[in-house]
Amino acid sequence: MKKLEKVIKLNGGLKGNNKFDKFIFGEFECRIYGDWGVYEDGEERGYDFDLMEKNDDDDFCYMDDWNYDLEDENKVLLEDLKEYVGKGICYDGGYGNDWYNVEFKGDIMEISFINISE
Repeated sequence: MKKLEKVIKLNGGLKGNNKFDKFIFGEFECRIYGDWGVYEDGEERGYDFDLMEKNDDDDFCYMDDWNYDLEDENKVLLEDLKEYVGKGICYDGGYGNDWYNVEFKGDIMEISFINISE
């Protein structure tokens, strides 16, 4: 797997990053910390986020639910997020070889990375 060209340094956290970076990396952290799978060092991994997914019991899709209580300037709209990501983003974690590619396939946000054992 190759790093994407547009690189954003995380510098040990999200402080100072914009709402799009906070949304993307926040969603990634929620998913990875809830993943109890066993992975090999160097294994390619990834997660798909269907941001327009709607729960059968809910009137809102994922993005609508995310934005529900936010002020307009803090809302993350799907089309704006897709424009921000463009042809893809590589987040550089700043801890050596940890980096994460983010791309869109339609309305699905895909985050891929190489597993690094701690």
